[in-house]
Order: sequence, then structure tokens, then C-alpha cells
Amino acid sequence: MASNRKDVTIDNKIDDLPKIDTESRRPIYLDYNATTPILPEIKNVMQQAVDHAWANPSSTNHILGRTSRRWLNWAREQVGACLNVSDPNTEIIFTSGGTESNNWILNYIASMKPSSSTLPHVITTAIEHPAISQPLKALSRAGLLTYTIIHPIPRVGSITAEQVADALQDNTVLVTVMAANNETGVIQPIEQIGQLVREINTARQMQADESDNPSEYVPLFYHVDAAQIIGKGVLTEPGKVDVKSWCAHYVTIVGHKFYGPKIGALYVKQGIPLAPWLHGGGQEMGKRSGTENVMDCVGLGAACQISKKNNEKNWKPFTLVTSFLRKTTHVDVQRINSSRFKTIHPKHKRKHRKIKIQQ
Repeated sequence: MASNRKDVTIDNKIDDLPKIDTESRRPIYLDYNATTPILPEIKNVMQQAVDHAWANPSSTNHILGRTSRRWLNWAREQVGACLNVSDPNTEIIFTSGGTESNNWILNYIASMKPSSSTLPHVITTAIEHPAISQPLKALSRAGLLTYTIIHPIPRVGSITAEQVADALQDNTVLVTVMAANNETGVIQPIEQIGQLVREINTARQMQADESDNPSEYVPLFYHVDAAQIIGKGVLTEPGKVDVKSWCAHYVTIVGHKFYGPKIGALYVKQGIPLAPWLHGGGQEMGKRSGTENVMDCVGLGAACQISKKNNEKNWKPFTLVTSFLRKTTHVDVQRINSSRFKTIHPKHKRKHRKIKIQQ
């Protein structure tokens, strides 16, 4: 017997939400390298995506799905433009964030076999995010790869391309370096390292061509974790955001570090291999299956557009703030958290003035 729909009451009210404290004084937020708030303009664009692009972007057999697909394509183009990629439609893959992107690259590298008797070797630094250092430890313990850690130069906070060259082995297949450190802000010489990787690949290819077995060529890939460099107003080398000048094969992008939502993307240069990470419906060019989160992808695209548009405007105020903090605190950026990296001997430490912040 059919039920009378008039007697059915749908309750869409959401109960028991976390309490919002509106009485306490609003705190001064200084943890922007961990997460930035989403800009109102980006929230607005994301809301438009919720209202107009809520359908499955893979359902292109009807108008609502095609609308979502256009919004997703727009977001991909914005991310690509921010990084100066050649073709965003084939080189930008949306991910859940930086941790996933980094794990994806390292797990793929771990599946490579430079030869039947050697494991893949990775070069990294002592200042990487745990999303790089922890997967490397796990993959090494599992007997899937080996890796070398390069320590930054004391009182400078960065590594050099020469250190990377010294760490190279015949079975080295990846160099992974963060563009800017999340705690010290020090920018690494990512362009110089990229040029070194390109030279090594040229030399390896020539050596393989001259040998009796050209298939012995072992490519060297280069991954840059760009989570902390995008949106920071860096105009000059080595921190200018440009995957081509970096000579990078893979680049990690993280939206919530520059006023976007908590979502990420991975740049994969055309012609560079990368095995699928998630299997299923074949989304993201067959590399990462799963229905795309259009709203957050659009938010990331909007953040990238704003970053690219205002990069030059941000350069001067960021530089002035950095200069002010150095003068008033007598702290070099590289000295922060020095005990962790063991770059400053205790006898060189000195007391620093405290800054009184007007509230």
C-alpha cells in the first residue's frame, strides 16, 4: 500500500555542531606556514561552484555534468598558468594535498629498478617535510629503495647543487628538494639543482648510447615540493615559481598554504612517466581515479590566479616585513630552530629582544 507523502516530514536540520566561541578576544594568528584562511573572494567562487557545478564532471552526457567539467577545466588552467606549465590539461593532476602528492612520487620511484641487482636511490635533504622524510624511511625499511640525506650548510640553511652532485650514485633515480622550508623560510637553489639533473641525464644518455646496451640508460628525475613557495611574492631566482626554469619533472602544490582550500595538485611534465595511484573510474587522465572535488579544485584554481596576479605586488611588503623582523629581533632567518638542524653551536647563541605587539 502506497504511503501518503503528506505525512512524511524530512528533518534537514544539523544538530550538535561544535560551539563557536564569540566571547573571547580574537587571537593574533601567526601560523600561516601551517595553514592560511580562505580568502572571501575564493569562498565566493567556491560557493558558485557548489551552486552551479555540483554534478559529476565525468557525466558529460548531460548539461549539468558538462557544466561541472568546464569549471574543473578552468581550475586546472589556473593552476597551470601559475606554474607556467606547457599544457595544464595533461600536466596538472588534482590530489587531496601535499602528503598524497609526495607519497605518490616516492612510491612510484620505489617501484623502479635501475638494474636487476640494485635498488633505486633517492637524494633528499635534512629539512624536508615529514611527507617526504617519513615515506622514505618506510620504503627504505621495506627494502624498496635507499636514500641519502644532504644537510644544509651551517648558518646558511640551504644545500648546494655541488652537494647533490657529490651524493649521486649510478642507481640514483630521484632528487627531491623542497623549494622553501616551512620553518626557516630559506629558499633552496632549486633552479641550479634542476640544471644539474638535466646535465646528468644528458651525460647518462650519451654514455648509454656509446655502450653496447643503450637500454642501460637510467633516467634521473627531479621533484620539487613547492608547498611553501607559491603565493609568497618571490620574483627573483631561485624562488620564482616556474617549473620550466626549475627543470622539474614533478612539482607538489598545496592550496591551503596560500589562501585556498585544503586540496593539492601534482605537476607531471609531459613525457615523464608516473604509474596510476588510485584505480577505478579513470579520472585525472587515468592517473588518480575518484570523482573530482570540483568545489575545492575551483578554490585552488582561484588561489593560483590571485597568487599569480598579485605576486609582484606582494614582493615589496614581504621584503619590508622580513627586514623589520630581522632588525628588531636580531635573528637571522637561518638561525630559527637551529637546535633541530644543529647548525649553531651553543656558544654562538645570544639573547634576542622581545617584540611587543599592540592589540
